[in-house]
Amino acid sequence: NSIETFQLTRILESPFSEITSFTCLSQPTFSRPLSYNCRFAHLLYDCARLFYHGLENLGHQCHIHKNWFDSSCQNLVIGGHMVEDSQTVASIRNGGIKYIVLQSEIFKSGTLKAAAANADNERLKKRFEEAYLPLLQGASAIWEGVSDNLMELESLGLPTRFYVGGYVPELEEVSLKQERDIDFLFYGSRTPHRNNMLMQLEKLGFNVKYDFDSPSLYRNDLIARSKVNLSIAQSEEFSHLPWGRITYLLNNRCLVVGEACREQEWLENCFLHASTQDWLSLCQQTLMNPAREEIRMEHYERFRKMPMTHQLEPLLEGM
Repeated sequence: NSIETFQLTRILESPFSEITSFTCLSQPTFSRPLSYNCRFAHLLYDCARLFYHGLENLGHQCHIHKNWFDSSCQNLVIGGHMVEDSQTVASIRNGGIKYIVLQSEIFKSGTLKAAAANADNERLKKRFEEAYLPLLQGASAIWEGVSDNLMELESLGLPTRFYVGGYVPELEEVSLKQERDIDFLFYGSRTPHRNNMLMQLEKLGFNVKYDFDSPSLYRNDLIARSKVNLSIAQSEEFSHLPWGRITYLLNNRCLVVGEACREQEWLENCFLHASTQDWLSLCQQTLMNPAREEIRMEHYERFRKMPMTHQLEPLLEGM
């Protein structure tokens, strides 16, 4: 089998122009600088490495670049919804660049949820219509991580392939401490719904830690110190499973207690979960459970039998 070539590119919002990309290569490259805004790039680092190592484990060669797409590769774009400059998108589409968009944002009514929820926000509307939608339209493929989005994208004439995460040996990087001083940890954006759930735990006197955007060096120290890691839906309306967070934690042998979400069936035997009403009780029961460590390792072993390579193989068929 021939070795395919890929480049994985992250596009995010920032006060400065930057592009970070993982590139799978089997021949010399010609790189073209591109300009756009990039912020909180490290927030998608776990996702980038999931594909980076998954592709390498299928025989592809990978490395990382900044500030360009590679015309000799198939480029995988993460965070493309943050592109604001239509000229940047035009330069990609007109430059003979092959690319796949990793799409993970929630769609609603033919646009991104953020734009639909802020209909009067002309900046968001313009960014979607003039930048992100053309970026999607020019892609050789769209890989979608939220199954509810499939119909929305199809309605826009954008055929997609669905993917979920899986186990990657190279992402085992957190060494859990023997003595853990944090009862509960949640990392991720703190929405009103999540804030309410976390405050309920804090009111019971537990040691609850929250982290939004720390680089992995600091975040992973919090994970290593935590007895129970938490997964909470973004909101009651948008209750899709935040599987990226859960799979990273499982990959690192962590015990996860989650709020029951939509589309969780494929992963639900690897973490503890309960309805919104029963979640607080489950958190308390889990923390006090003397078999907590045995449950943690049982879930890890189940997840280890779900390799990321098995998720990638059907995505690559015919490409």
